Amino acid sequence: MIKGANIYKTFAGVRVLKGIDIAVQSREIVSITGESGAGKTTLLQILGTLAKPDREPEAEILIDNSKLSALNDRKLSRFRNRNIGFVFQFHRLLPEFNAWENIALPALIAGDSRSDARKKTRELLRFLKLEDRSQHKPNQLSGGEQQRVAVARALINRPKAVLADEPSGNLDSRRAAELHQLFFDLRIEFDQTFVIVTHNKELAEMADRRLEMADGLMRDVSCVSSA
Repeated sequence: MIKGANIYKTFAGVRVLKGIDIAVQSREIVSITGESGAGKTTLLQILGTLAKPDREPEAEILIDNSKLSALNDRKLSRFRNRNIGFVFQFHRLLPEFNAWENIALPALIAGDSRSDARKKTRELLRFLKLEDRSQHKPNQLSGGEQQRVAVARALINRPKAVLADEPSGNLDSRRAAELHQLFFDLRIEFDQTFVIVTHNKELAEMADRRLEMADGLMRDVSCVSSA
């Protein structure tokens, strides 16, 4: 589902990523751990087309066999909207919109009719147990509810891959545990593939595989542990 090869990234003369290779299978949940500054978020942004790798040497990034470097900016934006969902540590909900509007926005951008967007939003609200909160604005929701709205927004277009960056970083332990279980429920319900950057040990160890980054490089810790 996701393949990245030969990924390098340099900031202000400092090479942050030093030739990362990564492959994630369909419906797999992979966690990426490592110290702050190890390049985890940078890698996630590159995989999600929010940032570009260094031009030299040339990297290869594919999602569902689509070679992303072959797409121009317009086609890349369309591909991102339809095929990649993002969940951030800070939910980034639009404060002037209610929960329903925040969730539906990517579907409307993709060209869905308002009725189709409403139907898909209603299904997600029901699945995430947020039906009674659909008309509430972000400041009227708890932290856990805000993050579930952000998850619903990431899923509205049924993306092939969901990339999450410290998704439970702002939640207490109970709400974090609920969010972690939600990812696995979503995998079953919607056949989602997840790549999750996290410092949360419990979430990292729940994943099918755990990758660890250090000094711009990455290793598969789950393979080391199983050995």
